Amino acid sequence: MKASFGLRLFVSTVIALSTISCQKTRVEPALRDTFFCRIVNNKPTIMARHHWGNMPVIEFSSRVFEKNGWSPQKRCEEISQRLDEFHAKGWLKHLSEEYIPQGGKLVRVICIAPHERPHLRFGETQIGLLMTLTRQDDSEAILTTLRSIATNPEVPPVLH
Repeated sequence: MKASFGLRLFVSTVIALSTISCQKTRVEPALRDTFFCRIVNNKPTIMARHHWGNMPVIEFSSRVFEKNGWSPQKRCEEISQRLDEFHAKGWLKHLSEEYIPQGGKLVRVICIAPHERPHLRFGETQIGLLMTLTRQDDSEAILTTLRSIATNPEVPPVLH
């Protein structure tokens, strides 16, 4: 089944939230502004440019990642850039929660890939990290919200 542009856009947005470095790919200028960071209600928010207009996708307010150098503003900027890169690669198709090793422990993340699960079997060249999750995050709720945003402009953004 071929994913709609909205679903692909949504999936791209989720990948950008990772606090783990991803391989960077040069993005053509025409695609660079598909996702962007803007201050909305005094909070950094990833926006998606869509035929409905600019849609808020992820609103950053959590400061839990600041101890590792990732302020809400920095996460917003980095993740929106990654979403653009994933969009340019055609990867905005499948989202899943995964566990990756980091610092001697497993960390929960949301991944994006051009193919269905299990994503981690694809290798670095075919998978992207959208976002790192905290212990308190409800991954299913985040995934459901992201998928809903892709098809309904009235859905509020993910709060993270």
